Amino acid sequence: MTHTPAIASAKSPRRKARTATSTLHGFSLEVELENYLVAHPSVMGQDLLIFGKQTVDAFGGRSDLLAIAATGIIHGNELKLGRTSPKIVGQAADYLYGFQHLSRSEIIDIAAREPHSIDLEFAFLEHFNRPLPEVINQAQVLTIIAAAIDLRTQRAMMAIRHPGLSTTMFRYVVKDGAVSLLPCCLDGPDLEATRRVARQPALRPDHGAQRVTGFHIHIDESTRDFWLSRKFTMPLVLHKFIYELYLTWVGEQVVDGVKMDRLAVGLFSRQLRAIVNDSREWDRVYTPAGSTMESLAALGTLPSMRAQRDAEHRIVGYLRNPLFR
Repeated sequence: MTHTPAIASAKSPRRKARTATSTLHGFSLEVELENYLVAHPSVMGQDLLIFGKQTVDAFGGRSDLLAIAATGIIHGNELKLGRTSPKIVGQAADYLYGFQHLSRSEIIDIAAREPHSIDLEFAFLEHFNRPLPEVINQAQVLTIIAAAIDLRTQRAMMAIRHPGLSTTMFRYVVKDGAVSLLPCCLDGPDLEATRRVARQPALRPDHGAQRVTGFHIHIDESTRDFWLSRKFTMPLVLHKFIYELYLTWVGEQVVDGVKMDRLAVGLFSRQLRAIVNDSREWDRVYTPAGSTMESLAALGTLPSMRAQRDAEHRIVGYLRNPLFR
C-alpha cells in the first residue's frame, strides 16, 4: 500500500522528502493543528484518506477536515485549538448534516473542486489498494479534536448519536516533540479507546505518517452513561460513595427484561479514573483513613488531602477542580 501524504492528490507529483527535520513544540494557530493532522493522519488511530480541508457544504457550512475510510464511511473532523464548548458540537453536527445525504458522484465532485483537485477514485485505489466502493457515505463519524474537553461537550456529543452517526472525541497533547490523541466520549467500534502516540520526536511536517503504537483502555458505555448522568454539587466525593450510587443505578437499568451486569469495584475504578482524567473537572485525591461522606459533611470544611496515598491518607476521593469551566 502506498502512503498518501497530506491531502491526497492524483493531479500533482509527489514531492521528495526533505532531509531537514524540525521539532514540534506546540500549536499556536488552529491551522497548524489542521496541517499537522493532514500530514500525519495515522495519529488519529485509523487508516483514513483525507480528501477535503475547509470544505464548504451546500448550506455554507465549513468542515475542517473530511476523510473517508476503506469501508466508505465519511469522517468529519472538527478541530479546536483550546477548550471545547457545547457550541462546537452543534456546529460540527450541522456541517456533517450537509454531507450525509450526498451521493457517491457528488462526493467525488467535491473532492475534485479547487483547491483540493483530488481524483478521489484514483487516490482511494492508491491509498487502500482497492477500488472506491460503489456505495459510500451510508454512515458518518463525527470527531472533535481539542486541547481540552469540558463535561458539557461530552454530554452533547452523546446526545446527538444515532445509528447512522458515531461520535468520537480526542484531546491532543504535544510533549517532547510528539503528538498524542487521548480518547474521550467514544461510542460504537471505538468503545475500546486506543491511546495513540506519535513516537518520533523529530517530525517532518510535509512528508510521511509517523509510526503509531497504542494500548487499550476499555471504557464500558454504561460506566460513561452513569458518570455523565451524575451532577454532584459537593466539592469532594468519595469513590466508595460513587460506587454505591453506581450499583444502585445498574440495578435500575433493565433492557428488554434483562438487567445490566455490574462491574467489580476495581474495574469500575479504573474506568472512572480514565473518564475523569479526560474531562479535568475532578482531581483524584486521597483523604484521611476512615473518611465517609457523613464525616466529611460534619467537618464543614475540606479535610487534608494528598495526591499520593500515604499511611494517613488512604481513602480515594474526587475533588472538584475550582478552575474548571
